Amino acid sequence: MGKNNSVTNATIGSFCSIASYCAIGGGDHNLNMVSTSPVFVGEKNIFGKNFGYVTPEMHKHVNIGHDVWIGENVFINDGLSIGNGAVIGAHSVVTHDIPPYAIAVGAPAKVIRYRFTPEEIEVIEQSKWWEWSEERLLKEGHKFVSIEEFKKISQ
Repeated sequence: MGKNNSVTNATIGSFCSIASYCAIGGGDHNLNMVSTSPVFVGEKNIFGKNFGYVTPEMHKHVNIGHDVWIGENVFINDGLSIGNGAVIGAHSVVTHDIPPYAIAVGAPAKVIRYRFTPEEIEVIEQSKWWEWSEERLLKEGHKFVSIEEFKKISQ
């Protein structure tokens, strides 16, 4: 994990690469309230006071899968899921779920392509390699260089 990141109410899978200056979760400003100030929705503000109340939908959980790469200065909104193996390009603003092994970039982030074919994604997902023992990873890690080599060890 890089420096100066903010992660709130999130689960992050194994083997993720998260660059610096990312904001993951952390609340959303409810535009239907009279005020958008954080002093009305919780005590995480400069005054340390809560003049209102927090409802569960104001702080939805973020789920980041395994082996996700998040580039520098990325914002991921509350309540989203980033699938296993996804890549989020630098300076992206993620406002919707990102499927497994998708590459998403921009503001708002859009999927521009997938890292692998659907069949290859299925092989990787079924392998659950992120749960393999350190011993197995040491033995088989050199075969992660290509999907063809990986298929040989994942069956």
